[in-house]
Amino acid sequence: MYVQTYFGKRSQKLRYFVDLIFCLRILDVTRYHPNGKLDSTFGNNGIDTTDFAGFRDQAFASALQADGKIVLAGLAGSSNSKYSIALARYCLTVLPLKLLSIIAKKDGKTNLLQWTTAQEINVDRFEIERSSDGRDYSGIGKINGGLSRYNFTDDKPFTGINYYRLKMIDRDGKFDYSSVRIVNNSGSFNVQVYPLPAKGRLNIQVQSNKTEKAEILVTDISGKTLIINSISLAAGVNNTFINVQSLIKGAYFLKIVTSQTTETRKIIVE
Repeated sequence: MYVQTYFGKRSQKLRYFVDLIFCLRILDVTRYHPNGKLDSTFGNNGIDTTDFAGFRDQAFASALQADGKIVLAGLAGSSNSKYSIALARYCLTVLPLKLLSIIAKKDGKTNLLQWTTAQEINVDRFEIERSSDGRDYSGIGKINGGLSRYNFTDDKPFTGINYYRLKMIDRDGKFDYSSVRIVNNSGSFNVQVYPLPAKGRLNIQVQSNKTEKAEILVTDISGKTLIINSISLAAGVNNTFINVQSLIKGAYFLKIVTSQTTETRKIIVE
């Protein structure tokens, strides 16, 4: 990874405002995986430090570009208390792999993971990791790259919730993680929702062990019901969707409710 920086002149008036509020010397940038852990391939074990001029550097805005680069904008100070406009762009090393889809579901007494890829360049292997709490993962298998379509069977899943993710490793040792997929091996059905964040439409896949009636609820964080739909589940895989265009950007809860079970998933709407 390398960092591109830029300095420019800034007005004296804004300099005093910043000088009163902030007293930081350097900029620290961190990058996380979807599971909340630091991305050790970014900077120094997930943290990159930028010191523009050896004095008070401030970041006021950030952006994530379409190519994955992180941009920070702010001010860079010097020892004589003068400030300049500062821009930093963090040019990340991205694995030469495009993960098109990843699905995890029950398959009898086992769990089946399926994923598809594109643009596999220099990809060595996929390591399949599993967790019972969504925090601590351990490897349960691996598959060499080069196939574009992959299947992996977990013969001995946990009783209860199983969290799965892929560790995608290239031949240079660089790696990244996929998003997490969940399979519930305790209830009568399993629920997956995508894409997240949702824009306009949220797809829902429900795998049920039997035919039954269900309700789909979307609530805000206070518990207020905003959307309610009734569906009939067949034994097997059921695919449906809900329209979330009426919801403002933010976090919500999706609930699938039957006469015996309620499954809840947190969703994000953009």
